[in-house]
Amino acid sequence: MRLAERRIPVDKLCARCAQEEESINHALKECMHADQKIQALAPEQLQLLRVTLWFIWKERNEECHGGTRRPANTVAHNIRKYAEEFNQAAKRRTTARDNAPAKWKPSECGFLKVNFDGALNMQLKKGGVGVVIRNEKGEVMGAKAASIDCMADPFLAEAYAAVQAMELALDLGFNNIILEGDSLSVIKGITSREEDLSLSGNIIEVAKCKRARFQKCQIAHTGRDTNEAAHVLAKRGVNSDRIEIWVEECPPCIQTIVQFDIDN
Repeated sequence: MRLAERRIPVDKLCARCAQEEESINHALKECMHADQKIQALAPEQLQLLRVTLWFIWKERNEECHGGTRRPANTVAHNIRKYAEEFNQAAKRRTTARDNAPAKWKPSECGFLKVNFDGALNMQLKKGGVGVVIRNEKGEVMGAKAASIDCMADPFLAEAYAAVQAMELALDLGFNNIILEGDSLSVIKGITSREEDLSLSGNIIEVAKCKRARFQKCQIAHTGRDTNEAAHVLAKRGVNSDRIEIWVEECPPCIQTIVQFDIDN
């Protein structure tokens, strides 16, 4: 390819398939020999390849527009997290097709269920937090919707939402909770005994400190379809510039969802 650019006589056809003119895109993707090897990858490996290429391009664009170059180990850490999220989401979609719709489950007696979710608007670089606290009857004991400025990382948005959820529960005097969210990476991070030394790991360590302040704090992962109330509030946070908190009152925007969860 470089020789052709320098006007040195060279056969421009791909040396492997001899079907099309060689280019970077053809050599790595369009050539049948490359495609055969890509298709031979397991789904998880293929997803990791896609996320890696996307992240390299994303990092390049951010640097070109004045962003800070992040260490290679930090980028690699984020790639693994994103790939894991994508793979889990794919498994949840498959499970949803094969099984009956999942249902939100109330907490056991003596505990409150604290659902959290983070949302993101990549164009505005703005995030949102949604928190819903319910008792064993499914009644809303507290809720929160808030915005996060200068946010462009889905993992950080979810982790920040987890911290906000625990802070709201502590502020309302709840000591025994079940913290539930649909980000598997965040759930694993909070429950891990190992210190997260990545740049995004700082917020996870804050979440661990918050967790230690409860008498009992169980951590659970759930699907998006059983976390809908928190998701709606997170979206509300993205589209707002204020912090909204409800105490022993159900936010009007999630009343239908909450009632459905109680009835079912």
